[in-house]
Amino acid sequence: MLHLTDAGKVWSVVIFVSEAATTLIGFSIVLLVLFQLNRKNISFIVLMLDISIFGLMCCISDLGGHFYPPILIPAFNITALVVAVLPTAVLNFLMEYLNIWTRQRRIVFWIEVVYLLLIIVLAIKNQLWISVQYLSDGTYTSTYYSTSALLLVAGEISYFYTFGILVAHYIKQRATVDRMFFIGFVFIHLTGFSYLIPTLPPISIGTDFLTIASLILIGPVMRQRLFDPLSQLNQRLTRRTVLLKKISLVGQNIILALDFNLDALLTTTVHNIQVIFGYSRVSLYLPKENNLVMAYAEPQFDSLPFEKKFEIDRDDSSVSRAFQNGSIVFEKDSNCVMIAIVGNDKRSVGVLVICATDIFSEDEQDVFQLLGQSISAAIHNAMLFEQVQKARETADNANKAKTQFLSMMSHDLRTPLQTILLGSQFLGQLEPGVTLNQSDHTDIRHIRDASLDMKQLIDKILDLSRIEAGQIDLDCKSFDFASSIRRVK
Repeated sequence: MLHLTDAGKVWSVVIFVSEAATTLIGFSIVLLVLFQLNRKNISFIVLMLDISIFGLMCCISDLGGHFYPPILIPAFNITALVVAVLPTAVLNFLMEYLNIWTRQRRIVFWIEVVYLLLIIVLAIKNQLWISVQYLSDGTYTSTYYSTSALLLVAGEISYFYTFGILVAHYIKQRATVDRMFFIGFVFIHLTGFSYLIPTLPPISIGTDFLTIASLILIGPVMRQRLFDPLSQLNQRLTRRTVLLKKISLVGQNIILALDFNLDALLTTTVHNIQVIFGYSRVSLYLPKENNLVMAYAEPQFDSLPFEKKFEIDRDDSSVSRAFQNGSIVFEKDSNCVMIAIVGNDKRSVGVLVICATDIFSEDEQDVFQLLGQSISAAIHNAMLFEQVQKARETADNANKAKTQFLSMMSHDLRTPLQTILLGSQFLGQLEPGVTLNQSDHTDIRHIRDASLDMKQLIDKILDLSRIEAGQIDLDCKSFDFASSIRRVK
């Protein structure tokens, strides 16, 4: 039996209580969710069982170190196996619960399974630990095989990989992720990170982190935030509300950009979708002759998941299929979605391509149709706006031409009117009974000709007014064309 110092006794009691607490809390959480056996629950039960067994094996190791040292190496082998299961169990549960599986993450998961099988083989052959010995201060000293060190490095890489996914998802979906749930899994990852600090007793510190994680996670479980169907529905409604707010924000930005031309509007819209939703890439393809050409992309760089141009009639292209069918097409390999933009005449006018680092959630898939409708409304409104602008320019030009016409017409009217006024003034100065000479007759002819010219000009003005009012009547008859030409001269 090992004789401990006073400090060692205190440390051993603290560690044993922590390990026992981890075991009890872990098994308690398992019992709380055991009655609902869906995929998410099973993955969570596996995770909590692993944590519980870890605490149990630590308790056995402590008791064995004090009373039966030969049990230490077998207990440490099983503990190492349980620790190896932890990153795989964490990755599996997070992907199931958050529904963010991708092809790359499934490959990593199966790599971790192979890593776990290697740990099992080495544990069975008793080739993980060379020796383990408890010391009188309550700590232990150990030596392990070189293969164990390599597997430890692989396990740490797995911890960092899963932790990066967790943090990235929390940053992206902060409004819909339970904060306590996130903090609990941060402490689970700290268990793995504690093995990188050589001055700490890793199993003891790791147990403390798992105890804290279990205490934090039991809160969301007791409040039934993880597995209760009604709570899951509320969370889904919350996520959908957040997505609808983002779509509304995109729509507001579209309205604010209507003063721009169509090119500037679509550039702004694609940029807003990429920034507001946080997608890795957003592209817009528009038809040009018999091709779909990438007209807008955000961010701007040459490394594209798709070509810059597709033939519309190609069936092997997801972009072309979405355009032809006026539908939404998903590509799981590239984690991209092609959204057909359908106009008011039910014909496709373009394709919006969205690529993301995470798999698209069910809520995102449901609102993609609304996003496509927003782009369709933007294009339609912009085209209407351009038509209104062109109609306004046409009307302005017509008004200018009318103003110029009236200005010229007033000059043409003033010339014969001046002749009439002068001639009439001269005739008014003649005394009654005076015989008119040849010059007087010439003036009278000028007055008559000027009156006829003015009458014709006034008739033309009236004809223009009737044309604008749509009341013109055509009078088809023959006339002397040569005489008309001479009259113009």
